[in-house]
Amino acid sequence: MSDFNRRLIAKAGRGPLDPRPIAPIWAEPLEQRQYTQFAGGLLGDAVRRDPVIALEDPGLARMLPIWRAACLHHAVTPLVVLIARDPRDVAADLATRFGLASEQAYLLWLAHMLAAEEFSRPMRRTVLNHDALYADWRSTITAAFASLDLAPPETQGPKAMALDHWLVAHAATPHPERRDISGDQPFEQLAMQLHGTMLRSAPEDRLDRHEWNKARATMKTALAEHAPDAAPPGPAEYPADDEPILARTREVSGTSRHVILHYHLFKNAGTSLDQTLKAHFGQAWSEREGQGAGWRSADIADYIAEHPQISVLSSHTALLPVPRIADVMVHPLIMLRHPLDRVRSIYEFERRQTKDTEGSILARGTDLAGYITWRLDRDGDRSIRNFQTLRLAQALPPTEGTELIRAMAAVSALPNVGVVEAYDASLRAFTLALAPHFPGLSLTPTRANVTQRPGLSLDDRLRELQQELGEGLYERLVEANAADLELHRFALRRYQDS
Repeated sequence: MSDFNRRLIAKAGRGPLDPRPIAPIWAEPLEQRQYTQFAGGLLGDAVRRDPVIALEDPGLARMLPIWRAACLHHAVTPLVVLIARDPRDVAADLATRFGLASEQAYLLWLAHMLAAEEFSRPMRRTVLNHDALYADWRSTITAAFASLDLAPPETQGPKAMALDHWLVAHAATPHPERRDISGDQPFEQLAMQLHGTMLRSAPEDRLDRHEWNKARATMKTALAEHAPDAAPPGPAEYPADDEPILARTREVSGTSRHVILHYHLFKNAGTSLDQTLKAHFGQAWSEREGQGAGWRSADIADYIAEHPQISVLSSHTALLPVPRIADVMVHPLIMLRHPLDRVRSIYEFERRQTKDTEGSILARGTDLAGYITWRLDRDGDRSIRNFQTLRLAQALPPTEGTELIRAMAAVSALPNVGVVEAYDASLRAFTLALAPHFPGLSLTPTRANVTQRPGLSLDDRLRELQQELGEGLYERLVEANAADLELHRFALRRYQDS
């Protein structure tokens, strides 16, 4: 698996000592799915031999989206351990082993740690203090296992004694000398700041997303200013692979145009997001619906190509996958929402609207329980039955797994998936991702077309919903949205502080 991961890094155009970032989606969609399938095959073979496996390779951090999707395909629970080792020690080791200059060594540390932190956000993870591990490995490992909800490790017996002996011998081995911070290298300072953040968070997952996002933007600016070439010593790429499934990655030409595509899922704060986008882009913002129930990717691509003045396209009916257009980079935006809270919002919206649709007529003539029962009784009506899972799953073909697996893989792969319950944090993440392509962009939260009642928390609203519907209907609604609830939890993890 480590060898395959090294080949993936080479496919992405990076060498083993190249610190330049790697985007979550760096190959053609079909090719990247092939890589994910192959990684899943390797993973499946391993877990069939042993239900618990450990992969240890710094390069995994740079290809984590592929391994995360592979885990989903094989129903494997990925757990991530981030090692908080002093960057000065890493720099000293890299200087000894590869002759790296200190600036290049700190760049490499940042490249791996920033990727590991960003790509592991939706996953269960823990931070392990490297120095504490050597000082008292039993307590450190036990705490890390507990934070990952794993059974306590074996800390006695032959294996534990062998580890004790190894640590004693390792401590006696001369190591490159750690040098003090010089204060004149921006990458060194940034690395030490992030290392301090990790030490403050260990062993529980309480990493400050804002601080890491800020560091990621700082590194990008510093790379352009201080290391524009980032020319790494050593081989430029790994040896060519001979795996037949790994087709040659086509060169991706530079794009001359960037377009934001807002997949406006009904009652998922899309109107508020559109208002924010329209305030910035003005007449370059556009809203369009396709004919029929869904607007297919190829037709969306044609529309964007035929309207060069558009910078933002918003649509309720736009369907995944993201359209591919020559010389155009399409940036998808999608908001998810707690599915049960969304149901009440749909009902209240339908009651207020003046159009005489089937739903609005029914909503005006019955209570919430009657409306929900009517929706759930209708064959093929997915509007309040795992609706979000259905829409996200369309990013991948049905052969790629169940709806939920495909929807979770889409959340992992798509760059801008927000959550209504973390609306402000989602907009900050969107701004960080999009600002390099849309200079001056700053998405400030606004609220429009809001139907939820102010002053009530989500928990309050759910308790009220349960009381209003009664135990039986509420449980039926929960069951009908089991996949959406899991998808919502999965997406929300990247915005939670714990």
